[in-house]
Amino acid sequence: MNGDPMDANDKREPAATVIRNSIMESTIDDLEKARIGQVYRSRKNRVFRVSIEGETFVAKLFPPGQDEMALHEYSVLQGCVERGVRVPRPVKLLGRSILMEFVEGRTAAEVTDASPDAIEPTLLLVADWLSVFHKAHGLSLCRGDCVLHNFLMTSNGVLGIDFEEAHLGNPIEDLGQVIASFLSMRPAFTDGKMVLARRVVSEYMEGYGPDGNEAVPRAVSDALRHYAQFRPDGDLLNSWADKIGSRGLVSWQE
Repeated sequence: MNGDPMDANDKREPAATVIRNSIMESTIDDLEKARIGQVYRSRKNRVFRVSIEGETFVAKLFPPGQDEMALHEYSVLQGCVERGVRVPRPVKLLGRSILMEFVEGRTAAEVTDASPDAIEPTLLLVADWLSVFHKAHGLSLCRGDCVLHNFLMTSNGVLGIDFEEAHLGNPIEDLGQVIASFLSMRPAFTDGKMVLARRVVSEYMEGYGPDGNEAVPRAVSDALRHYAQFRPDGDLLNSWADKIGSRGLVSWQE
């Protein structure tokens, strides 16, 4: 088991206790002016690094009118830190923006795209992180948008990022999304990927607790149907959603 809870010996002070006055007094305009480097990949928001008094942070700016969404994600981040789940530590909520600690790393998607040999160990670490997250929240909170772009691989393990879609529900939904996302990446739906998918499920269930194996095929099938709406190969994804929904994650091709 490669579990990745926050290190119990982690002696860093909570970010909230080390905030400098200049950060407490910052505004959204200040964050834009303090931007360094490129804007990170994000479909809906502006995410970028900022430098404040020589220290680097990450700012996430939601669209105008999305103050409640920013508060929601900030609260999830705070809850994760309190429960020992590895995430970037939130520093300050500024209306529709969140200032959080900067953590050096690459997304799980970047790691697996760069090296096919990294796919299996990366997915197993993500599965471990998910089981820690779900158990820490009483098996009642889904992190949402559970794709490889939303996990950060660092020298100290995996961090979850981007929690704006977190919601109450069956946590197996998250596992289904992760599996659906990598099964549908090219080369898609190979026998080898089906074998790996079953390993990911086994790894997750070791830390999950109650047996949720029977719910996994349905969760993968539902995720594939969702992704099919936005993909040019949507017919292929819907076809495999039918197969997996009826027969499970078996190794077979038609």
